[in-house]
Amino acid sequence: MSMLNHGGLTLVSKEFFEWGKLTMQSIRDAFTMDHIKSAPRSCFNDRKKYVLQNKSIRSSFFISCQSSPLSFSAKTISTVYDIIVPKMIHARFAVVFRQWKQLHCRKHEV
Repeated sequence: MSMLNHGGLTLVSKEFFEWGKLTMQSIRDAFTMDHIKSAPRSCFNDRKKYVLQNKSIRSSFFISCQSSPLSFSAKTISTVYDIIVPKMIHARFAVVFRQWKQLHCRKHEV
C-alpha cells in the first residue's frame, strides 16, 4: 500500500471500492452548508469528529484490508486509516466550504 500523494488521480483497487463509496457518502452526509450556518465556528471539528467516530467505516476498512491478498497487522491498518480518512474528510469539507463561500462572501477587487 503506497501513501505517496502527487496531487493526481488515484484509482481505488476493487477491495476498497465499496468502502470508499460508503465512506464518501458518510462524509457527504455529515457536512453540508446547513452545518456551516448552524455552527460556523465549530462545524469543521464537530463534523470531523462525528465521521471519525463512525465505527462501521472503520470496521469496513479493516475487513477490506484483511480480505486483500496481502496481510497487514492491525496496527498498520489503523495507522493507514488514521491518515486516509482525515484526508478524505478535509477534501470533501473544502468543496462544501468553497460552495458556501461563493454564496456568502464577496470578492475584493484591487
